[in-house]
This record gives sequence, structure tokens and C-alpha cells, in this order.
Amino acid sequence: MAINVKRIGSDTKLGAIINRDFLGERSHYIEVGPEKIVLPGKFEHFLDRFKKFEIRDDDVFVLAFPKSGSRWTQEMTWLLLNNLDFETALNQPLCKRSPLLDFEPLFDAPQNEYSYFHLVEESKSPRCIRSHLPWTLLPTAIINGTKQPKIIVVMRNPEDTCTSYYYQSTVIEGYSGTWNNFCELFLEGRVPYGPYWNHILGFWEQKHRSNIMFINYNKMKKDLASSIREVAHFLDINITDDNVKKLCTHLSFDSLKHNKAFNLEKIVDRKNVDLGQLVQSKEGDCNPFVRSGKIGDHKNMMSSETIQAFQDQRKKFLNGTDLNLD
Repeated sequence: MAINVKRIGSDTKLGAIINRDFLGERSHYIEVGPEKIVLPGKFEHFLDRFKKFEIRDDDVFVLAFPKSGSRWTQEMTWLLLNNLDFETALNQPLCKRSPLLDFEPLFDAPQNEYSYFHLVEESKSPRCIRSHLPWTLLPTAIINGTKQPKIIVVMRNPEDTCTSYYYQSTVIEGYSGTWNNFCELFLEGRVPYGPYWNHILGFWEQKHRSNIMFINYNKMKKDLASSIREVAHFLDINITDDNVKKLCTHLSFDSLKHNKAFNLEKIVDRKNVDLGQLVQSKEGDCNPFVRSGKIGDHKNMMSSETIQAFQDQRKKFLNGTDLNLD
């Protein structure tokens, strides 16, 4: 069944903002399906490829809305799957060890013929695959249960997610608008991969599936060791207390900030997106991949009115659920 796709025009206030201030190296945006998922226009030519993506039984997926801690969890997961190979983790970029499945259509810039799809397909098992795709756009084999790879869903509260997403968007996604406009876009579900709540709740509705676990960003920050043990248990991997300590050290904020293979001192340049070709950031010390790492950082940015708007949305969308994002 074909997925309904509609181009986002500039005939509304938010449509005008996203088409004026959030294009970068993108020609336009589309909204997909009944959830009206916002994606760069190039995704229209990839939706079928995502649906037909071939799943291996031992694949492990790390899935999350952007800037929810998926790369942090991805680093942890890759190391658990690869016998804590810290040497490789310190020398080979994470984007090559464990690619973002949906990277290619993020930008309109020409791609190298050796695509991210090829990189994922040729990765040795067990593959650790990251994606920001919502539940409804995942491969059909996952949704219908014919394949049941392990899936780790990472969740973070919307306020801090929005704040972190804003910084990434200004550095590598070409966002040139104001902070207040970005918050409005986020609240109204008009940022890439939005609406946030459709994304979050779409996965939460699948919590009954035994091959899915949920991990909370704030909990990871407060008790990383427990989170490591939970993920290891989910993956059927035995880990000693000593190795938990080693992994905690490697995954600490200060450690990752100085880990070039994770922190990407050379990040994807908006004007030269060629299989993640890495070029020097022009934004000084503001690296969006490891920036603050603090819980509650939104309080330094958001007005009381904006915080209240986020709180009102929480009450609306979490009513009747047992989901806790704090």
C-alpha cells in the first residue's frame, strides 16, 4: 500500500518558516502518512527502500527522535556487541561502525554511489543500526513481526530534546531562524521527524513486544551503570562489574567530548554531504553531537511561557499513559 506524501507549502505561517529558515541543502519538505510526519523532500524516494530493507535475525536497532541520546546509546550498544573493543571505538568513527540508516535522504547534496545503505548491508553481524524513523516507517518485516531484531528505543523529555535539536539544526542542518520560531516549529510538529509526540507514543504503543526495550536519557545520566546492565541483559550479554566501570568511563560526557571517533571534531558539512564525508566544522567549540549533556538545559533558554506550553502538551499527550519522560 502506497504511503501518502504531500509537499509542505509556504501558505501557512509554519510552512513559510520551515521553507525559509530550515532548508539548508534541502529543496523542500514533505509530510508523510496520516501522522503528517515531516521529512526532507528527498525521503519520498527512499520510503519504499526503508520498507523493504532486509533485516537479519541478529540485528540490533537503536531508535529515537533526533537529539534524544541515540548516539550515546549506540556507542554503548556497539561496544557490548563487540566485546568492548575500545581500541576500535576510539579510532573508527561511529558513523562507519554503526551507520544511521536514514542518513542519505537528509540532504539534497549529491551522494557518493557507495551509499549508507551499502554500508549497512555490508556490515558484519551483529549489526548495530541507528535510525530516527518513526514506527510506521520502519521496515515492514519489523512491523508485521516476521523479523524480530532487538530494538532499543531511547526517549528524552521534549524540552531538552528541543534545545539540543536547535543547536544541531543551526550547525549542520542549515536552520537560520530564531530560537522562538524553532520552539514553535517543535511544538507544532514541524521539525524534521516531527511531530515529537507521534514519534514517542508510536513506539510506546509497541511496548508489549518482547524484542523492544525502552531506555530513558535522564535515567542514563543519573545511573549509567544500571542502564548498561539493563541493555546488556536485554542483549543476552554477560558483563562483569569491572567492565561496567570501564564502559562507564568510556561513555562519560568528558570522555566522549574528547573522543574524536564519537565527538566528530570534523562534522558533516551542509555543502558537502558525501557518505558522511567529514570536514572541519566552522562553528568553533559548538559541536552539536556532544554539546552540554545536562538535564534541564532548556531552562537556560526557554521563557516561562514556552516552558508552560511544553508542559501543557505533556499533560495532553501523556494523559492515560504510563509513560514517564523524566
